[in-house]
Amino acid sequence: MAWEDTKKATSFKTSYPHLKVLLTVGGWTEGSKNFSLIASTANSRKIFVESVVKLLREHNFDGLDINWQHPGQRGGDPKDKSTFPLLLKDLKEEFNKHNLLLTILINGKKFHLDAGIDFQAVTQHVDWINYITYAFNGPWENKTACSSPMRSKDQNNVVSFANILY
Repeated sequence: MAWEDTKKATSFKTSYPHLKVLLTVGGWTEGSKNFSLIASTANSRKIFVESVVKLLREHNFDGLDINWQHPGQRGGDPKDKSTFPLLLKDLKEEFNKHNLLLTILINGKKFHLDAGIDFQAVTQHVDWINYITYAFNGPWENKTACSSPMRSKDQNNVVSFANILY
């Protein structure tokens, strides 16, 4: 969706009053560098939170979805695991004042989760978590496999975690 289409998206709330429209920031191509910088200090988090709240209110969004797929990786900082929850905490505290929702979309692969997500801390500050449970396997692998298997083969290696039910 192009930025100019946001009015059309939020206009559906007139016909469907229970509809919630959230703005998503980030994504695969975003990587982690900018999120790492935003989360790294209290001042950078404050600036981000204030600008996000202003943007959401101006454009009639009901909240924000942060699509930070690889905290601590892909240009990120090892400290992301501890600063990501701080960013979410700051956002949620301000969002509560404005009745805004906060959701995150994170990579569902175990090694990405272990590297960058402190679940106990993160879950305290979000309304919803979406997991990427597709692309566990793909053309980057040296053998063919289901892109999103439910269960793993009996293997004791990283492949045994490349499934939805690990």
